Amino acid sequence: MSVRAYGIGEFPGTDIHLAADIITGETPDFPHLPQLSERGLGADAVGRSAAIIRHLSIDRGPRAWVLRDRPQLLTRRSWDLLEADLDACEETWGTRLPSLKTQVMGPWSLAVSIEVTNGHLVLSDAGARRDLSEALADGIAQHCAELARRFEDPAIHVQIDEPLIAQIAAGRIRGTTDFDELPPIRQEDLAQLIGRIAEKLRAEEHCASVMLNLCGQPVLWELLFHAGVGISEADTVQLSLDQLRTHHDLDNLARALSIPDLRVGLGLDLAAIDDEDADRTAATEIARLVDELGLSREVLTEGIDVHHAPAAAHYSGQAAIYRRLSRIASMLYRDAGDL
Repeated sequence: MSVRAYGIGEFPGTDIHLAADIITGETPDFPHLPQLSERGLGADAVGRSAAIIRHLSIDRGPRAWVLRDRPQLLTRRSWDLLEADLDACEETWGTRLPSLKTQVMGPWSLAVSIEVTNGHLVLSDAGARRDLSEALADGIAQHCAELARRFEDPAIHVQIDEPLIAQIAAGRIRGTTDFDELPPIRQEDLAQLIGRIAEKLRAEEHCASVMLNLCGQPVLWELLFHAGVGISEADTVQLSLDQLRTHHDLDNLARALSIPDLRVGLGLDLAAIDDEDADRTAATEIARLVDELGLSREVLTEGIDVHHAPAAAHYSGQAAIYRRLSRIASMLYRDAGDL
């Protein structure tokens, strides 16, 4: 095994060719499809996810995205942007990749970001949630098949982003008005829906693994260890290192790292500068964290990846961050016993 270094997906700017070139130039072993949200509606996380769900028609309402009966201009813009991005990546990367990561907003965060036609969030309608999650799983499967066709069947890793799931679990999602807060949803129920999608994807021939991205928020350990098996059926769970603050967090991190074949992606907050000394310090801190958890240093090379969640403000800064991630991953793998 090795330590993987990669970007979460979001990328600065509007030049897809330059973004694709930086990604394979700095993280060639685990490239990802870039998401350039600065291009506007349709290029954002919701628009990109809706484009992957080919039979989902959306438009922009006054508060949120809205489901429609037939394709709208924004629906077609989302489709066109995805197709153009895949063309650009193919032009930049060629038609052969050993592996490729794609990312999509998960069913719960999508359900918060989209309204049904009566103005209520999909989250508040159990039937609409079910239909959306089923459409999402089918859309991701078709998306993976398209990537396999374009890039000669690489190992495709699907990252499911759930940036709003902690707010959903805490009951902090507003409904149709500022005074209409939707009730919290049990972590067990949150886990079951994600697990069903992950299980379906792993059964697809073109999906090598499923990654669950929970960065930027407190970790919902009950969700991750639902029923005591795996991490909501995911093969990798991605967490922000700065969110692991309590003894409870560290105990559960040790538990996660002890699960066979599970990888934990640690999100690092890196400055957009090239600083080899700082990178060695970061690698050493991760190694000492593993020591503190009472785990073997072999965990560094078998179960840990590194990534950076927030995008830099400029291409050059993003390139520097990716370069640092690759260096830290190399140090963890090469110097695991000496850090």
